Amino acid sequence: MRVIFLPFFVLFLLKIASSLSWADGGHQNTYGGNHHVDAPSHESYQPHLENARHIQLPQWERKSWYVENWLAQRDAMDLIEGFYKADIFRDQYEEKLQLPVLIVGPSFYRLSGYDKRRVTTMLDNVYGVTQSTDGAYILKDWFTRATIGVFDQEGLRLH
Repeated sequence: MRVIFLPFFVLFLLKIASSLSWADGGHQNTYGGNHHVDAPSHESYQPHLENARHIQLPQWERKSWYVENWLAQRDAMDLIEGFYKADIFRDQYEEKLQLPVLIVGPSFYRLSGYDKRRVTTMLDNVYGVTQSTDGAYILKDWFTRATIGVFDQEGLRLH
């Protein structure tokens, strides 16, 4: 009986010794166990994709973006077709009141705020929806069909 009990007792003592080893130079973090990596502090946690205090890409600092930059590289309809293939846009139609509606796909939500404005501005430039005084189009979600924003002469405004 003593021979069988001894290995379990030794393992139990080793477990206790290893859990207390943080006092001997190692330390125990919030993730549990003995590691030499600290848990991230609340100052380094950034839940949002964009930080309002920092620009997205420093290499493009102070450089304006124009629709013509994209249109010089590719045909406009090829760009729009690419947005549909990437599932940024899903569908477009007119509602009963003759107001254009753009259904955005799930990839639209993965774009940065800058790129959301760019793709909608490019679409407006090609179709010329906002060239009239009351021109605008509505953006709706692909899944819920809820209105998520509007694009008019002031630009993109998301709810």
